[in-house]
Amino acid sequence: MPGLAVSDPDVLERYRYYDVEGITPKILRQSMNEKRLKHVRGGYDAYVYWSLKWRFRYDDDLRGCKITAASTVLGVKYTLPRWADVEVASLEVRTLWGQYYTALIEHEHGHRDWGVRAAIDIEQSLLAMPYDRDCLSLRRDAHSLASGVLSRYLRLEKGYDRETEHGATQGAVFP
Repeated sequence: MPGLAVSDPDVLERYRYYDVEGITPKILRQSMNEKRLKHVRGGYDAYVYWSLKWRFRYDDDLRGCKITAASTVLGVKYTLPRWADVEVASLEVRTLWGQYYTALIEHEHGHRDWGVRAAIDIEQSLLAMPYDRDCLSLRRDAHSLASGVLSRYLRLEKGYDRETEHGATQGAVFP
């Protein structure tokens, strides 16, 4: 929204790992394929789940009820593979893994970034709401507006996975 201050949502990130073993790309891939099924939704190597909560304050005066402050908290949970045998593998395999893992983290951070964008948009949209005749309808409309913004960003995030082929176009493929 033009003219509004840039929002700064609170972002709380947590990481969860599942251990994979192997010293060759083939064995490492097999381990990842077996172990990820217990830890990651959809059968992918990694997964990010984010959730967004919003709050706002409002004030009532002669013009009606107006939102005076808005804030968001974005919770992000990453589930990622962790290679247990990295120290005993060859430099070639460690290099392959390093390239893959860097791309995987970049892709997963891209998911987080959709949540950050949604949080900023929600805060700015709430602050841009006009006066309402009463605070009860303002609250209802504000929650409806924020829910709609969130739904839009969840759809956009699905497009991100389609566009990147779940990170494959970004190099998140091993081996």
